[in-house]
Amino acid sequence: MKYIYSLIFVLSVSINAQDYEPKYEVDANKAEYYVGTFNDNKDVDDLTAWYGKFAKWAESKDGTYDNMTVAILQPYFHSELDEVEVLWVNTWPTPSEQFNGLETWITGGGAKLLESLPVTNSRQVDTWQWVVSEPAST
Repeated sequence: MKYIYSLIFVLSVSINAQDYEPKYEVDANKAEYYVGTFNDNKDVDDLTAWYGKFAKWAESKDGTYDNMTVAILQPYFHSELDEVEVLWVNTWPTPSEQFNGLETWITGGGAKLLESLPVTNSRQVDTWQWVVSEPAST
């Protein structure tokens, strides 16, 4: 009798597990975080103006950067605020697109563009990101 109850329990758990559908599809992407501080007498307005130069440059690279998104983040609070004033984040859908973008940056004049960057980066972090939720639609 104990075995019959165990079998019924296992089958009911198995059936319930098969009915489960996740609320969100996990979406993986690649991201590069550039962590830095503003150069003397520079601020986020200067960085957003520099983004205009970057965007113009990126648009001239035959679609290499079409699927990349850019975000500029400023920490609201942090234990090392004097070391982290701004983060520049590039997000790519795949590692191969990221590689192509980095290769184009290195071989296609990115270093020249960096000369006018109003930020000094102290750290760079390459990550996999998994988007596991999104806001409910209204």
